[in-house]
Amino acid sequence: MAKNINKDAVYRAAKPKEKDYTINDGECLALLVKANGSKLWRFIYRFGGKQNRLGFGSYPETSLGARRT
Repeated sequence: MAKNINKDAVYRAAKPKEKDYTINDGECLALLVKANGSKLWRFIYRFGGKQNRLGFGSYPETSLGARRT
């Protein structure tokens, strides 16, 4: 599977839309962009056949480098 790891500029340029949306990077991490303009890191995984999400903090307070460690 090819990895689609985005650069910081992709996340910085994300603008709010009418509905919440995510920008996935191909390795279970995603940036949730909310309609009010906030940006939140999410780790999306499956356990027991169910999809779960774990929050890591907001962007840019939690940096691009810190999300991968």
